Amino acid sequence: MNPLAFALALQGSLAFAADTNSHSHPATLATHEHGVGQLNLALDQQRLDIELEVPAFNLLGFEHQPRQLEEKKRLSLVYQQLNQPLQLFAVKQEAQCSITQAQVLNDIESDEHEHEHEHEHEHEHETHWNIRANYQLNCQAFERLTQIDLSPFFKAFPNTQSLQVQMIGPNGQQGIKATLKDSLLVP
Repeated sequence: MNPLAFALALQGSLAFAADTNSHSHPATLATHEHGVGQLNLALDQQRLDIELEVPAFNLLGFEHQPRQLEEKKRLSLVYQQLNQPLQLFAVKQEAQCSITQAQVLNDIESDEHEHEHEHEHEHEHETHWNIRANYQLNCQAFERLTQIDLSPFFKAFPNTQSLQVQMIGPNGQQGIKATLKDSLLVP
């Protein structure tokens, strides 16, 4: 499946992830709810695309510019972890998956200039930031990719209680709520 088809297929399904008690963010997730994230996967032959979007709080424990040394270290550690997707999204070695692309973005750093400009108005509205990661894996023996285990992700980031998963693969499109106790996906 090409990335455009993946994006179009998931665009409609993201709207269903909205929760009326959450904060709307039109440019990113349909909602921003601490403890919850969105995971999109598409498997087409040897190519596995993974898209993750979660509130920064889930991964960092905070949602502001890192000010203290400990916060800066935490952000660096999270980036290191996110840049190793096979350590977070476990696949069987027999599937022979390798990372062909990994990209991690966050609103915290990209909004720095904007928030400096709005510093005087910071108490007028609450700011929420997300972290996004996009991965592309090449799985030489994709037919052996029978499951993806998300438990390493939940263990690495215990503030994330659940992921709303949209998955497209040989078994069609699936929508799943994954948790630490229910963390195995079957593409």
